[in-house]
Amino acid sequence: MDMKAIAQKTAYHAKRHKYKIILGTPIIFALFVNIDMIASTHTLSLIPQETVFIAVDDTAVIDVVLNTNGGINAAGASFSFDGSALAIQSLSLENSIIDLWAKEPAVEDISFAGGITTKEPFIGTGNIFSFTAQALQEGKTTISFVDLEILANDGKGTNLLTEKKDVTFYIREAGLPSPDVNDDGKISLMDINIVYFNSLRKDNPRYDLNGDGKVSLRDVRFLLSLI
Repeated sequence: MDMKAIAQKTAYHAKRHKYKIILGTPIIFALFVNIDMIASTHTLSLIPQETVFIAVDDTAVIDVVLNTNGGINAAGASFSFDGSALAIQSLSLENSIIDLWAKEPAVEDISFAGGITTKEPFIGTGNIFSFTAQALQEGKTTISFVDLEILANDGKGTNLLTEKKDVTFYIREAGLPSPDVNDDGKISLMDINIVYFNSLRKDNPRYDLNGDGKVSLRDVRFLLSLI
């Protein structure tokens, strides 16, 4: 069963009230406003954040989350990531908004496709599934959405997708400090400035990012390589 078949099967009703009429005085105006012109959001995200700072062998739990302000009844996506850098250890469908699976995600393949069979089309934010990823080797790697679909409850399976949010892992050797030195969830010029000023002191292991026993310009260059 493909995604459009899922969407058509779970459709509750056709799109209603495409236009609104506004009347004004003393002169009467008819203003037709196409509802499709109103800003809409239909997003698939990897949560809790866009960047994860983690050591080799450590794990992180990632939620696959759908957010929409328009009625949808099906969603699906595949994922791309470096299997030599990350491994999927476990997966949970608990509290998923999807209740009719065309392709159920699994540890071996976390791609998914499914529908929502509730009486009303889904509007809001909901979890599709969660998975645990383990870091295997040092470096920077990203889990990316590919072939995304968020299908409207319009009987036609119109893809409403407007945005996707991937997640990037910064994986370091066990025992080394996080390159996110100011703990704001990203690597920026602020982190580089902090490490640079501490390189003048050379004795704070918090900023010895490459593990060579001192804080130096090599740590600054290491941070620059991650941006």
